[in-house]
Amino acid sequence: MKKIILFLCFLLLMQSFGFSVVITFEDLARFVYVTNQYQAQGVIFSYSGNYGQTGSVSVPDFGVYPFGGDAPMALCYGGPGDKLTFRFVTPGGTNGITDYVNFRIGDGDSASETFRVSFFDINANLLHYEDHTTYSGAVDGGVDVIYSQAGIHKVEILGLPGQSGGSMDDLVFNPVQAVPEASSLMCVLLTILYLFWIKK
Repeated sequence: MKKIILFLCFLLLMQSFGFSVVITFEDLARFVYVTNQYQAQGVIFSYSGNYGQTGSVSVPDFGVYPFGGDAPMALCYGGPGDKLTFRFVTPGGTNGITDYVNFRIGDGDSASETFRVSFFDINANLLHYEDHTTYSGAVDGGVDVIYSQAGIHKVEILGLPGQSGGSMDDLVFNPVQAVPEASSLMCVLLTILYLFWIKK
């Protein structure tokens, strides 16, 4: 019994050391609406507004300058008042969580872009938000958004009023974990109690 419990603990530990997931949108054609194309990697996208398309900020589809991505394709989140949401899921589509998110955001026109990024847990509680204004240009356009916190389930990017729209690129996040169910948590608790008991 001890060996089985130790083996299960080892599997959980190894799962936590997975490699980060990187999504650059380069595998999609221009003007594709992105929804569940990356569900197998652990993320799905949704929108309020008329955007959510892939394209290049340097073609120009959405601008005239790149904003820091390594390759042309990016995902346009829209304009003022538009909101891009992405949430973390298991490959089967059930709710998931991660503990690290990083992406590049900006635009390729001459106007500034002001946006709010909000991070939520599985119960829709706000974990953190930050506002940014970025100015695009041939060099150093855009800004990196980086957030690390256990239990991140959803990220929202909102274009703030009175500014230009924007795009995101180079999304990186730690491997998605399934949200523990109550029965799973009870199993973990019983295992801990059992280990404590056999040590006596």
